[in-house]
Amino acid sequence: MGRSDVPNKVATSIEAHAHLRHCPFCGSWWQEGEREAHVVSEEQARSTFYSYFGGDHEEPKTFSAAILNVLGSALDAGGSIEAVAQWSKALVVHMKRPLTDAMRVSLREKSSDLRFFQHARDPHYEASEGFMDDRSATAISFPLS
Repeated sequence: MGRSDVPNKVATSIEAHAHLRHCPFCGSWWQEGEREAHVVSEEQARSTFYSYFGGDHEEPKTFSAAILNVLGSALDAGGSIEAVAQWSKALVVHMKRPLTDAMRVSLREKSSDLRFFQHARDPHYEASEGFMDDRSATAISFPLS
């Protein structure tokens, strides 16, 4: 995905000359035409992009409330989103800056229902840490400094 503030493109309708986008944060649907984009109801999305909803594709994920709470705390503390990406096991918000020690302790206390993880740097990935909601297959990741 390009910019992290643009909902993911999930389908295209040649007949409608439009793309369907889905926001993993709030669950909203956007129909993007040649010159504009606007929010549509799920019913409108299903009507226009019927082949997407026909069972050929997995329903798009929305971040769990627990992950959104961690994200909100990180943003309130001055953090910013670098990207949103699909890992093999989760839809992940990648943050630009590392957690402070105080924020790490606070989030671990407040987010005991989430699995905390740390990954060492390897040839393919930078070192990171974060929180995973295994029930919803969503996560938030912070670079390790």
